[in-house]
Amino acid sequence: MSVSWEKKAGTEGDLLQQSILSDLLVHLCPEDGNFWFLDGCVQAGKTRPHETARSLFVKMDEDPLSQEVEPLPLWHFQKETFEEGEFLSTSLLALHVLWKQCLHRVSLRMMFCHDAFAASNDFSEQLFHHTRQLSEDTQWSTHRHQFYQVVGRPTEIFQENVYLGVARAPGVAVLEPPDIHEECAPFLLLLETLLNRRFWVVLAFPTHDKSGKKRYISNAIRETLYQGVRKLEVNGVTFQLDSFLDVNGRNVTGELWVLTGEDEMTPWIDQSLGHLRQLLGGLGREVSVDGDVDGLRVNRLPRKTEGKVSSFFRQLPAEITTSVAVDLADEDDLEDVIRLWERLMDEHAAIDPHFQRRPLARLYLRRNLRTQIAQPDFILLVARWRHRVIAFLSAQILRAPLFQETRFGQIVDVYILPEWRKQKIGSTLVQQAYLWFRSLGLTHVDLNIAVENMRAEQFWKKQGFKPYLYVSSRNIEEE
Repeated sequence: MSVSWEKKAGTEGDLLQQSILSDLLVHLCPEDGNFWFLDGCVQAGKTRPHETARSLFVKMDEDPLSQEVEPLPLWHFQKETFEEGEFLSTSLLALHVLWKQCLHRVSLRMMFCHDAFAASNDFSEQLFHHTRQLSEDTQWSTHRHQFYQVVGRPTEIFQENVYLGVARAPGVAVLEPPDIHEECAPFLLLLETLLNRRFWVVLAFPTHDKSGKKRYISNAIRETLYQGVRKLEVNGVTFQLDSFLDVNGRNVTGELWVLTGEDEMTPWIDQSLGHLRQLLGGLGREVSVDGDVDGLRVNRLPRKTEGKVSSFFRQLPAEITTSVAVDLADEDDLEDVIRLWERLMDEHAAIDPHFQRRPLARLYLRRNLRTQIAQPDFILLVARWRHRVIAFLSAQILRAPLFQETRFGQIVDVYILPEWRKQKIGSTLVQQAYLWFRSLGLTHVDLNIAVENMRAEQFWKKQGFKPYLYVSSRNIEEE
């Protein structure tokens, strides 16, 4: 349903996608800070409006209150361009919506991923012209809006930038699914990374390719993606529009998914459905008294609310004795954890100078922990005695897309106050970490052990860990 390279765009499928996306961007755009928009479906910047769009927009222009409601948000953002005889692509529409919503307080970060230099050059000219018009507002430059155009595969470009933290939530990513079954694995890895990093994802299933030839996503690929998304246990909704004409006059079906790792998306769905009913009703589709629209199917993705992850959190706190228990850390525990971490590093530094900490290390650690404890791929466990933190364990999920085991767990740090050792606190922390890893479907756990820390080596050997990699170091200063 993405805008095609044909001279015209604005079929029912295009309008469906743009209505949903514009509502989502309005819903998500923050009051201040940064907002990222990642576009892996970049095509023509502006085209002539298709007959479908022209018939709707003319009607809206002549009688915007025909259904006793305000004009469609999509019409609001397309109106100026349409009056000039053009139709904004989804990419430029997103820029227009976000600019209208940022209210001079949000810095936009937009990354457009092209699969060919020719496409990049064509879009670049129109992007430059469009941003130059917006830059006439003196507030534009003060917020340091940034636009990136990259030639390459979105599964590689976006995966790297999101995983390394270059692109950060809040944000939206618009993607098309792969067209061959073998490419589903890296695409699902990208979806997982985006959703774990709190991006919303709009997945647009194309009805035709840029050459206008017939190109549908196979049922096998759709089913693979559907089952892969279900395993992620995220919130999602699918929109499917039957029997509309594409730019070549074929009767086709279009589909679009919206996915999020957030717990609640109902307010946005209700608003978006209201606008879709108005839009499709304006195009002549029958809308029932109950709000059902002829040819439009909307389904929520099933989500296990009582899955393994929920079971793990429900069983906490886990008692070791009547006065000592393991539980999730919260922000009130961070200063205690930082003090324990400093003691951990000092004990290691006494064995090997590689572990000498920087004077400001606690500041960086505090900032990182505050961010990490809110992430679904990180966990911080503490053992408390009468509300005092006496031990901690931190763990995370790592990804290795080049290896057979693409996801694995890592125990990062463990520390127990000396007077509380050999009381099963360490083994209980580790067992709780195992439960968390298993709840997320992981079967492999790694950790690092300092070579000279014989006590730690014995402890982890008792836990069943075996070495498979040695890290060596050498000083190469001039002698």
